[in-house]
Amino acid sequence: MKTEKEIRKEIFDKVKELYILRNNQEKFIPGKTNINYAGRVYDEKEMISLVDASLDFWLTSGRFAQQFEKEFAKFLGLKYCLLTNSGSSAKSFTTSIIVSWSSIDLLTDSFGRAQAFGLIVTSRNIDCAILKSL
Repeated sequence: MKTEKEIRKEIFDKVKELYILRNNQEKFIPGKTNINYAGRVYDEKEMISLVDASLDFWLTSGRFAQQFEKEFAKFLGLKYCLLTNSGSSAKSFTTSIIVSWSSIDLLTDSFGRAQAFGLIVTSRNIDCAILKSL
C-alpha cells in the first residue's frame, strides 16, 4: 500500500503534467495571439500548492499562511506579520489598533471612505453631536 506522501507526489506530478499540457497548446502567433495586460499569472508551483492545501481540506488560513507571515515578516525586517482577507480588513484592523492608543491623534480626509471614519468614531466613542458643532 502506498503512503500518503507517495500518493501526494503522484498527484503533484499529474498537476504539473496538466500545466505543461495546457501551456504547450498555447503557441504565440505575432499579431494574432492576445497578450493580457492583467489577470491570472501562475505556474505549476502555484497549482501544486493549491492542490496541496485542498488535499489537507484546510479551508481557512493554515500552514501556508503561517509560513508566508513568518517569511514575509523576516523579509521586511519585522517581528510579526498578519495576513488579512482584504485591503478593507487590513485598514479596519490597523485603524482599530491605532485608535485604541488614546495619545495618538488620527486624521482622515473628508472624502475618505466612510468605513475609516466609522471605525474612528466607534473606537474612540465619539459623540457625533459634538462633531456637528465643530
